[in-house]
Amino acid sequence: MNFQTLAQNTNRKVAIVAAARNEAAYLADWIFHHLYFGFSPVLVYVNRSTDSSAEVVRRIAAVVPEVQLLSGDGFEGKNNVQLAAYGDARRRLRCGLTRQDYVHFADIDEFWTPANFDVPVQGVLESAGWPKIASFNWFQLLSDGEPFAPPMAQRQYGQHHHLVKTTIRQGLPVIRQSVHTVRTAWPMKRWSASGAHISSRTPYRTPNAPQSFGPAFILHRLFRSPIEYLAMLGRGRPAFQEKLFKDNRYGYRQLEGKAEPMRAFHIKSDTLAQYEEARIEFLGRTGIAELTVQTQQNVRREALQVLNQYQALSVEEKQRWSLQFRNLDLAGISESGGEKSGDPFARKIP
Repeated sequence: MNFQTLAQNTNRKVAIVAAARNEAAYLADWIFHHLYFGFSPVLVYVNRSTDSSAEVVRRIAAVVPEVQLLSGDGFEGKNNVQLAAYGDARRRLRCGLTRQDYVHFADIDEFWTPANFDVPVQGVLESAGWPKIASFNWFQLLSDGEPFAPPMAQRQYGQHHHLVKTTIRQGLPVIRQSVHTVRTAWPMKRWSASGAHISSRTPYRTPNAPQSFGPAFILHRLFRSPIEYLAMLGRGRPAFQEKLFKDNRYGYRQLEGKAEPMRAFHIKSDTLAQYEEARIEFLGRTGIAELTVQTQQNVRREALQVLNQYQALSVEEKQRWSLQFRNLDLAGISESGGEKSGDPFARKIP
């Protein structure tokens, strides 16, 4: 099924916006995935990157006109570069979208995913009656322990989460935006894909983790493999540049808050095969397959650098970062030189 064609038949566009910092190894899969499910245009703001993030997006944009590379470096004086990029995108899209179109705001580790894996984003929104605001709960993926695995697998496991990401009608009177949602000048009904209630007082979350996927959800690749998790820790948080490591993580595959039951997400083999065939074709057509492999090697080197930095710390300093580094087989990663996953959970996922 050609989702781009199906999406065009609805006469409704759904743009997607993301800010990317040193995400070169992941951008191609993220862009492909959302084009595949009908998102267009795709706006990627690259900021403060020392890797090939801008080059990856540039090469794709040269072949796929729906993709736009934008610089986020001009937002460095802002408190939050990501939110500044979101605001800039909303202004830019006033010219390219109508009030019947939508904008979705995402991170590069978030994949909007239909539960049956065969409906574009427009189909989900149409079934919901074209809501002004649509909210999709996170599904925290916990089964992607293989380094640089494809974004989708036939069987994936994880936990539902109470936080949501938001898709809005273009032109809504947004008075405030956060990473997860928007607030409007007056209260508006929010459609929740999971069916869980969303209060106007806390529009960034549902009261509890949902019990079902609903028609669509956000597949959140928060951890990926241990090697990739290590490299991510070394990128820190843009708003806290003085910190050695990223401190808003609580250990490999360790989620904050109440533990939720493990859930499974299944994709039919023929449906996944069609997706994978299109993904491989996309990588070849845009000429970035080789560049993507190179960027993956850079991530391995980053992971080993983080490992060396951590091992060089004093006992007291290691204690300071014990939460972030727990559940990692550091010895296994070190011995393999980053070539093996070092995944201590590999045999524990059902």
